[in-house]
Amino acid sequence: GNDKIKVEGTDLANILASDTSNAAFQIVTASTTTTTPSTSDVTEPSTGTTGVSPVTGLMEEISVVNAGDYIRSPYFSTVYYINASLQRRPFMDLQTYMTYQSSFATVKTVTDATLTTLTLGTPMLPQAGVTLVKIQSDNKVYQTVDDGNGGVELRWITSEAIAKAMYGNAWADYVIDVSATLFPRYSRGADVSAAVTVDRTVMKTRMALNS
Repeated sequence: GNDKIKVEGTDLANILASDTSNAAFQIVTASTTTTTPSTSDVTEPSTGTTGVSPVTGLMEEISVVNAGDYIRSPYFSTVYYINASLQRRPFMDLQTYMTYQSSFATVKTVTDATLTTLTLGTPMLPQAGVTLVKIQSDNKVYQTVDDGNGGVELRWITSEAIAKAMYGNAWADYVIDVSATLFPRYSRGADVSAAVTVDRTVMKTRMALNS
């Protein structure tokens, strides 16, 4: 018969994206060929232990992972940051990742089985101080600062004049949209009602993040 197919991308805990085919498809023949992800891209050494691959169901080596690493696996496209508790915190999009790194050269490839040994942490927020942010449904623009507890604090910039004084006439180029679902993960600080000195040398424009 003719049916539609739905594809979902996950981080082994949450559905990150999904899509359904526009047209119906028909299975004509069944194949006995099994395709398995290549482990030739694995760059991290083995811990000497093994685990079950969530992709193939077969045993494979567990890779060495350290706090501060950026990792991914051969089958899953999601990039994770490994925090001090050895949790894997997913990056939900490219621009968030690019607030921390300038390329994917630092991302280490671990085996698929390694991911299941690491507790899934909260999604990564854009790095504090690198951009200005706003929620997609609101025009308020916020400065982001390190809250001192491993999180990011929002401070509402109360006028365009203050934004220009702090970030220059092209201040709007630093503004990125953040999903409403991520906003509750920020802490809230005092409003910015007067210009303060900021380090603009570490900042990246929206265009630079998405290039």
